[in-house]
Amino acid sequence: FTGSNDGKSLLREQVEVLRSLTSLTQDDSDVIAKDACLALVNISADEAGARALLSATQSDDNKQNNVVAVMMKFVMDAESSLADPACMVLSNLTRPSANIERVIELVQSCGFTLDQVVTVFTKQGHNKKGANLHYLGPVFSNLSQSITFRKYLMDKERCVIQRLLPFTEYEASHVRRGGIVGTLRNCCFDIECHDWLQ
Repeated sequence: FTGSNDGKSLLREQVEVLRSLTSLTQDDSDVIAKDACLALVNISADEAGARALLSATQSDDNKQNNVVAVMMKFVMDAESSLADPACMVLSNLTRPSANIERVIELVQSCGFTLDQVVTVFTKQGHNKKGANLHYLGPVFSNLSQSITFRKYLMDKERCVIQRLLPFTEYEASHVRRGGIVGTLRNCCFDIECHDWLQ
């Protein structure tokens, strides 16, 4: 149903259904949770769907219905079998530039720091269920369109850029590699940091 344009169009207008799908990703049944997460990947794949999912999420939401908080929980949980589709949802949600500041706000309010997210991305084998978190690369690239996120990346005290640089040559995944190359490209738009980047 979420694979068709008609199905996605219908679901985008059903706020309670979108919130319920987010809740269902946490169901005790692995099959139900996985299907709900894959439905969110499909719905968020186009700009209207991503916007609808974010609109259905309020900052003060019960974290069970907050799509960004739930996806972040899966990404950060080393035992989550839904970490990869969660990365895809986050990548889709951050693709439209109009959503970026909202996603940053929701990430910061869900209890995880950006440093923790970078750490799980750079730590090979973080996820014990075989998830590789490659789609965090495009998430970083998308978020780096925001000056807020670029300031975090370019903070000389944090050394985030230095931690991401090795992934510009990452052979195992063009998604991860391309995401980090895009992130660095976006950082080059901050002229005041050119000396530091060289």
